[in-house]
Amino acid sequence: MKHIALALSLFFGAPQSELPRPTARVWMLDTDTEALAMMMIASEILGVNVHFVNTWEPGVIVVDLLNLAPGERVIGTTLTLGPCHHTVWANRDVLVVAHELGHALGLGHSYFPGSLMYPSKEGGMYVSPSERRKMAREAKSLASCTE
Repeated sequence: MKHIALALSLFFGAPQSELPRPTARVWMLDTDTEALAMMMIASEILGVNVHFVNTWEPGVIVVDLLNLAPGERVIGTTLTLGPCHHTVWANRDVLVVAHELGHALGLGHSYFPGSLMYPSKEGGMYVSPSERRKMAREAKSLASCTE
């Protein structure tokens, strides 16, 4: 029984309340109610706070949510042009937005099928404690950008 408890604690790590909750500065190109609500839900899934700004500066993540016609392919991409320049394009699907925001905060793909960072739409909503710590470091790095 001890081995199971140890394995679970190693896999799941610290309780969610003890994990860092980084703040990402985000400039939304779409400011309609649906887009803002989608970003807030995506940030909750990811476990980050969002501070909305209305202009671009180094360290701000630019987010553009696309209006795709019904039946069009789910799409999302994150463009990184240097340590302080990230742009997220995603259709209006909250899990795609959360996944792409994860990339902007330094996360790569995970091959655990339940992970938010799984490289297809079939992923889940799990974000590991080590991924949360990595996002906290990246958010801190972005906050110190001055280029």
